[in-house]
Amino acid sequence: MSRQLTTEYGAGFSRHQRATVSAPNAKLFRDRELGMGCVLSKFPERRIRSERKRDRARFLQDQERGLHPALARTHFSAGRIAALLLKPCRRMSAVQQRYRDSFLRFCPGAYRVRKLALQFRAMLRWRRTGWLAQWIATVTSSGFSFLAQFARTLRRDLGAVELAIETPWNNGPIEGQINRLKVIKRQMYGRAGFELLRARVLPLSV
Repeated sequence: MSRQLTTEYGAGFSRHQRATVSAPNAKLFRDRELGMGCVLSKFPERRIRSERKRDRARFLQDQERGLHPALARTHFSAGRIAALLLKPCRRMSAVQQRYRDSFLRFCPGAYRVRKLALQFRAMLRWRRTGWLAQWIATVTSSGFSFLAQFARTLRRDLGAVELAIETPWNNGPIEGQINRLKVIKRQMYGRAGFELLRARVLPLSV
């Protein structure tokens, strides 16, 4: 923490001064660090800037040592990782494969998550409801709490889930109509009455 505070705010203590703080000044030094910690907690954007500076310094150090940035990465985008774990290898670019492989080296447990996610994806694609019960049992005992919670949710309404996999019907058209009605309503809010709204929403009577 003291290193981050000194880097971001120039707290006034050099490395030598921090290492040789005398006993009378120890309380003052500690109170100053605690006070800056309160500032960071009240203004999280300052902590973000501090972490960005730290990551930038690490990036430059890795480049000087000849390391590839993707191999030395310790921070990953959750959305990008989720998309790449579900994407087949043949549809990935070289950059995407390096990014995914660096994450798998950083977190080896993601191999199992990827395998379970691809099994569920294949089950939906090929409409194999016979695999569902075994997949739920496997996920429940996998040790991943977020997947186990998802499996328990599927089990509570298993019949509806099996029908959703087997049949070609979905609620996409309904959601589209609801979105259309909401857009029309928001466009006309405060500008017209119910009759004009009804004329725009309902089809013309022949």
